[in-house]
Amino acid sequence: MAQTASEPIALIFAEPGDMGFGKALIDAVRKQRPDLDLALTESLPRKLFGSLAQAVPVVILTGDDRRTDRQERAVARVLAEDGDNGRLLVIRRGQSSAPGFDFGPAEMNFADWDGDPQDDRIQFLIRQIVLASDILPVSPYPQAQGEPVTFEMLHSIDLLPLSGRTRSLLMRQHIHYVGDLVQHTEVELLRIHQFGRSSLYEVRASLGFHDLHLGMVLKGWPPEDIDGERERIEQAARRAEVLQQSAGGATFTVDGDRLAMESIAIDDDRAAALSPMTAQMQGVILEKARSFGAICVRLDNQPGWAGIARSAQRLAELLDRSAEQLPDVLGYLYPAAIELGSFIELDDRLQNDTGSNATRLDPDMRRPLSDLVRNLAPWLRTFPSIRQLDDDASRFLLRAAEIQPSVAVVQGAGRADLISRDDMEVFRQLHESAQRGQFQGEKAAGRADRSAKNLVIKSAALIGTVASGLWLGAIGSNLANESPLAKKIAHFLALTEVEIETLIADMPEDIRHAVAEVTRSLNR
Repeated sequence: MAQTASEPIALIFAEPGDMGFGKALIDAVRKQRPDLDLALTESLPRKLFGSLAQAVPVVILTGDDRRTDRQERAVARVLAEDGDNGRLLVIRRGQSSAPGFDFGPAEMNFADWDGDPQDDRIQFLIRQIVLASDILPVSPYPQAQGEPVTFEMLHSIDLLPLSGRTRSLLMRQHIHYVGDLVQHTEVELLRIHQFGRSSLYEVRASLGFHDLHLGMVLKGWPPEDIDGERERIEQAARRAEVLQQSAGGATFTVDGDRLAMESIAIDDDRAAALSPMTAQMQGVILEKARSFGAICVRLDNQPGWAGIARSAQRLAELLDRSAEQLPDVLGYLYPAAIELGSFIELDDRLQNDTGSNATRLDPDMRRPLSDLVRNLAPWLRTFPSIRQLDDDASRFLLRAAEIQPSVAVVQGAGRADLISRDDMEVFRQLHESAQRGQFQGEKAAGRADRSAKNLVIKSAALIGTVASGLWLGAIGSNLANESPLAKKIAHFLALTEVEIETLIADMPEDIRHAVAEVTRSLNR
């Protein structure tokens, strides 16, 4: 039976030493929900549910071991009288060394609460009281504040690893979809007849595997056509799963909990690296890079030349390894060569631009830079993969203004911790080289653009694999168990949805559609 307006919605039981805390708790709740009537008392009636059947009991446990032990025995008695229906709420005011009881989802820890009425724990407490009291709608907060509906929520609970008994109990309550389930709280589920804590733990574990939890509030649930919406997203996931990365840019592979630029080495690269001439030139170019890096430091603080010393130093670091290891860093050596070449082109332009604020290189600086680039470029092209890569990049020339979407997408990948600092450095080199214009700059812009697109394609393909592997029964999806990577990819795609749409606008329609649908499903 619903509670009348004249009765308190909840009774907070506190021993004398906890009364101040209890009053602060009530004040904080009333600031958020002045319509809720809460009462504070120092006694815990033995027959609580006989005399106060309509009030939600909230018990405060102190941090004092002796008092906590006594209070916990009283709470256990109430649980026994309540029949474990989930109405009792327990608040721990402090940490206790006593073994105590496990009150599961009904327990909230306020040990470090500073009285802030905006604290998330106050919001959670209000929601639990409202749900347990059965006098207000299940969701006391505006629907607009809810979370987006993702594709996992569109699936039937039949696909969750639940026992037949638990699934049957849920379906009797008209909980058919994952989206239905996540919007229930633990207290609500425990109030279902014959639904005990073992069933609750089943549900929590099943949702946790998919990074979902109980007590969520969803925006726009349920969709008008759940089955049609799910089928559309599943088809997009299948299309995304088979997307292939394209030539002209770096390609990406899974590396632990990140995506990493793949080594472009082929068998002939290793043969080229071990040839006597290539090995000798490696040593020569290394010394030239070190020498130039030492003398160009003063250029770094002059207009137009920022980053030149860093570029020379990075080149030296990449070259300073055995010949056998060279093929593994060719993907990093190539953008370093492009960047140094763009500095040469910048100086060429400055020689004929008397109105520029940037300083032209004096002969003592121009000569070693030109010498370094003239040796580096043909040496790199002795590697077959570099020749292929350079030819591909030359076919995708872009102006600097055309790569702004790729800049935003890569920044989003960095914020999501999806790619390493080394790979971020490659994008930085390409983006900065693009700003210097001319042939090397346009080549850098093209490679940056294609690389960013490949990053998006690989991310969408992996999310498609997760969707089909977890929900459609596909075999061989390892990403399902790599939740940190899946979370980072989901964060990245949701974070950069608008930028991705702009970036892939010139790609084939089937690719655009697959990427867009998978990305939107994460932000739905």
